[in-house]
Amino acid sequence: MKHAPTFLRIGVFGVVLLSSGPLCAQQFWVPAGLDSLRAAAVADSNDPVRHHAVALAYLNRQKLAEAAQAFRASLAADGRYAPALFGLALIGFERRPKLFQPPGRKPPPESVVKARDSIFGQYRRAFLFDPLVTLALPDARWIPQSAGCGSAT
Repeated sequence: MKHAPTFLRIGVFGVVLLSSGPLCAQQFWVPAGLDSLRAAAVADSNDPVRHHAVALAYLNRQKLAEAAQAFRASLAADGRYAPALFGLALIGFERRPKLFQPPGRKPPPESVVKARDSIFGQYRRAFLFDPLVTLALPDARWIPQSAGCGSAT
């Protein structure tokens, strides 16, 4: 049996992954407002979850460039943080949907192949690091609390 080309096999996952609707049309739960999330990320810049929360807040506002920057900050804090890789891959799918359609009769340009392979690489690495990866926040115990409420546990 002949296997389908790699981009078609992986491309099917991308279609299934985005079948729930465009990324910008989805709303993600975030524990606080964007300003307090950014302040928390600045206060502890080595915590990838805080940058992840900022990225989700930007996704809720349909700001893909800022969300991608926050996901990259999350990866700078922990290079194996699967939700950030997953988020970057989803943003790549969202930004350039034509990269993932089967090519016509002539092969795609090298730049298209490199961009597509980079996005699929992030997608694959996310699932290698964590097979159950999602964009949902893993734990909200660090939520910044308002003054007078005590410290986060």
